[in-house]
Amino acid sequence: MATPARKAMKQYWDKWAEYKTESGTSFEMMLLETSGYDYTKRLSDLDVKEMVSLLPDLQGVDLLELGAGVGRFTGELASRAKTVHITDFMQKFVDNNMAANGPK
Repeated sequence: MATPARKAMKQYWDKWAEYKTESGTSFEMMLLETSGYDYTKRLSDLDVKEMVSLLPDLQGVDLLELGAGVGRFTGELASRAKTVHITDFMQKFVDNNMAANGPK
């Protein structure tokens, strides 16, 4: 049974999962940032590269990305790991993540 906090989080993300751009739910929607797309994308790209650079070598690793969302980190992780399995409690985000990053 879901806790009240879990229900509240799910309702919140359900709202954002319904908000679509022409390309679907995207990382800027996940970050709740809809203005200044290019600037946001550049900052996100830098942030992702910095965060992933702090991880150990992922070559040959089967990785589980918990809370993968729309794939902000998935593509970069997939370029470094043997496989990346994703999960998120928002199925629409998982679907968009898979569409953007595909199976590996």
